[in-house]
Amino acid sequence: MILEHATTGRVLLTGVAGAFSLRKRMRGLMGRVGLEPGEGMFFPDCRAIHTFFMRMPIDVIFLDAEWRVAGLAENLKPWRMLVCGDPGGRHTLETAAGSLSRWALAIGDALRLIE
Repeated sequence: MILEHATTGRVLLTGVAGAFSLRKRMRGLMGRVGLEPGEGMFFPDCRAIHTFFMRMPIDVIFLDAEWRVAGLAENLKPWRMLVCGDPGGRHTLETAAGSLSRWALAIGDALRLIE
């Protein structure tokens, strides 16, 4: 799947994996040593995450039901927990640490996931 900024059309990620099954949701990015540029993982209907057993920091984007950015977390280190502070947060996107600073996303930005 591809993640793009809905307003500008800028492609942010070209290799988004979906955690649609229970097995994929439970495994997430655990065991990975890194993410390639353009990679990420999408967790539908998920507004709280953890980085237990992960071997790398990640950047996190929380999205509301309309796919607007509801929360951002940069460089979330292993062995942490994070809950979206916005009660409207609904979905989670995880990507490589440093992505958010390159993209300059802001709360309220509209994103789009294309299959």
